[in-house]
Amino acid sequence: MAPVSLWVRCRVAIKEPCPANNGSSGAWTNIRGLRCGGLLSHAEGIQGVRALSMIRRLDHIAIAVPDIEAAIARFVEDLGIELAGREDVPTESTTTAFFPIEGTQIELIHPMEGAGPVQGFLDKRGGGLHHLCFETDDIETDMKRLQEKGYRFLSEAPKPGAHGTRVAFIHPKSAGGVLIELAEHPKE
Repeated sequence: MAPVSLWVRCRVAIKEPCPANNGSSGAWTNIRGLRCGGLLSHAEGIQGVRALSMIRRLDHIAIAVPDIEAAIARFVEDLGIELAGREDVPTESTTTAFFPIEGTQIELIHPMEGAGPVQGFLDKRGGGLHHLCFETDDIETDMKRLQEKGYRFLSEAPKPGAHGTRVAFIHPKSAGGVLIELAEHPKE
């Protein structure tokens, strides 16, 4: 596919001043060499530039289950999806099981010892979709930006999550009734 020219409104953090716009983050800039279908919002392929877009990708879809062993069997035996692993998350009183699906994961969540927020969810609603999780590069900055927009979080600061992540949940009343988790993966 041939490179294309794209005109974009600069909303990026630039490590060095951009000669195309004298370092201004508000000028219109022509970025050459990106291919159609690329992830422009993440400025991939542009050296020295990090996009301010907070959402990188859908990290996982979490499903609350009353019986994790039965749910794992359903995904493995009935649907033929490979179990990637299990992990307890004591800060959320939750045990998890992960099933990779191209580009994301299904996360089964179950309360540890019949307690915690997932148990409350199961008691009120039964099993089902619990939350959507989006990966972010800078959870503190994203929490601050969203709080400035009026979003409420369930905690003041990120907490430890599965796979070494740091996580924060947006209150469903701030997000149209959907519980949203932000997750920052460990830096490599």
